[in-house]
Amino acid sequence: MRYGLCLQGEMVQTKFGIPAVAGRQMEVLSTAVLLATLSPPKPPRKAEWRSLMDQLSKISCEAYRSVRASPAPLLAKCRTSLNTPTYRKNPSAE
Repeated sequence: MRYGLCLQGEMVQTKFGIPAVAGRQMEVLSTAVLLATLSPPKPPRKAEWRSLMDQLSKISCEAYRSVRASPAPLLAKCRTSLNTPTYRKNPSAE
């Protein structure tokens, strides 16, 4: 059985840069995977919650895919948001 794990770059150094810390992090991660695998969550208290979550999942997936298909509006919004005096001081943000 294989599991994938995604970490941001700076977190790799933080969590795995020191051997003792890396060992503890691997213990925490493997425990979490085993607990989630061996004791799956209980079903929702109300059956309609499952249906509602399925609908939310479908809507959010479609919204995400539309952003991926046409990212220009989101990129324009990000550029506008980042064009503030605070961010303009940072040359890497331009």
